[in-house]
Amino acid sequence: MSMNVTTLTCRGQAISCVQSGALSPDCARVVLCGTGLDDAMLRALRRADLPKSGFLLIFWETPDWDGALSPWKAVCGERTFAGNGKESLSFVTDALLPFVEKSYGLTPCPSRTFLAGYSLGGWFSLWAALESGRFGGAASCSGSLWFPGALDYLKTAEPPEGFAVYLSLGKKEPQSGPPLMRTVGAATKEAALILSAHPHVRRCRFVWENGTHFTEPNQRIIRALSDLLCDPV
Repeated sequence: MSMNVTTLTCRGQAISCVQSGALSPDCARVVLCGTGLDDAMLRALRRADLPKSGFLLIFWETPDWDGALSPWKAVCGERTFAGNGKESLSFVTDALLPFVEKSYGLTPCPSRTFLAGYSLGGWFSLWAALESGRFGGAASCSGSLWFPGALDYLKTAEPPEGFAVYLSLGKKEPQSGPPLMRTVGAATKEAALILSAHPHVRRCRFVWENGTHFTEPNQRIIRALSDLLCDPV
């Protein structure tokens, strides 16, 4: 699949944009939170069976992973999360998206705009999409749904009408890491139940992947992208 790559700078942060096909003003677009674009990912994208219609992928890789992608302060073992997620969400909605949309001549289209991420970036993407109400859906790939307070948040969250959710997790992920992280299996299953039951959630898909947290992350992300991009609104 032919793809054009452009690197832009928004408020001092480098953003990699991957354009596939001709873009209509209201085309689908996905912000990949915390995920950088490297040669391996680009090769995987070009081999992937993604939609033929035009779409735009926006890779935003923050240098402050634990701080920028945590919605609130938390501690897990020796890791401290600064909880700067609200600032990151503001950057995505008020700076990154308007800047990229203007650069590509796109019209704001919340129902065709999605967030996606891996690990903590996955949890951030789900939280941010729900918190803002300005996205049509989110994908959390091997997402850190063990994060303290995540399930309590999901129980009270108010998704926008027609919200779509994609969750995935490696089958071996609940078997490794600190005790808190081992709760990720039960937490992700409960998250899927909570979101599926909400009347505003159009669909919630939960996929068990093979392997550990580090097994084929690019392929897991691409499967999530396919799910979001191929889903008719």
